[in-house]
Amino acid sequence: MVNLNANQKKLYNLSLKYNEDPAKWLAIYEIESTSGTKMKASSGATGHFQIMPQFYKDYGVTRDETMDLEKSFLAVRQHHARNSAQLRAKLGRELTAGEYYLGHQQGWTGATALLSHPKDNVVDALATVMSRKKAENSVKQNGGKTSMTAEQFANMWIKRADGLQEKYNNQGYGRKDHQDDKLNLPEKDTNTSQSKYEETRSMLQNFLNDTDGSYAKKLLANHPEEVASFNEKIQESIEQTRLQELTERESRNTLQQEEQQRSFSRSV
Repeated sequence: MVNLNANQKKLYNLSLKYNEDPAKWLAIYEIESTSGTKMKASSGATGHFQIMPQFYKDYGVTRDETMDLEKSFLAVRQHHARNSAQLRAKLGRELTAGEYYLGHQQGWTGATALLSHPKDNVVDALATVMSRKKAENSVKQNGGKTSMTAEQFANMWIKRADGLQEKYNNQGYGRKDHQDDKLNLPEKDTNTSQSKYEETRSMLQNFLNDTDGSYAKKLLANHPEEVASFNEKIQESIEQTRLQELTERESRNTLQQEEQQRSFSRSV
């Protein structure tokens, strides 16, 4: 690991620890904060993976935690896994660094809008899920031109991140079993000459056209283990939420009782 700085080495080990592809995360990391050397952006984003303040709560972190590599990695990893689940299911494989980065940069609804409207103007595509002003700013702030098509803008970042992932793979930092992540999903286009972008767009469109739910049903039927695992995680999340609500309710009751006691003491 002679070519990696201290932060990159730590991220490499974290990726292996949590069964992630190090090359993918090293690529995203390099784009986001120049591998931990630029932790504050003019846009207001902070930390190793450049999270905007208005999204701290969504990622489950504080500003200080964005500056902690392990905490920010785990937060972004969990956020990506949760919000990219539908897209990964459609593709039948893990996402590349470029696809993950696009989702992180534009939000998963924004990334889906870009991939679903490739020939449209990039602002028009993003404006289907956000205000036009926000769409324009999102393009300009991320090195794009408002005259681009959605495909041109998306490919600009997908190719950059995928190129970095390939670089780290070639240097020996990829996960050896990465190919084992692939799933054999129904109706998957296996044309190997198709670009990852076109494959992503095609699968998204097929899923959007699944008006009767037949694709989703077949997907669930062919992957009972994944469904069971997902259900288990949902139940765990529900239980955690229930316990949290119970704790908060008990805390509020305690505070109310203390306030009532103070009020009574003052009245006496």
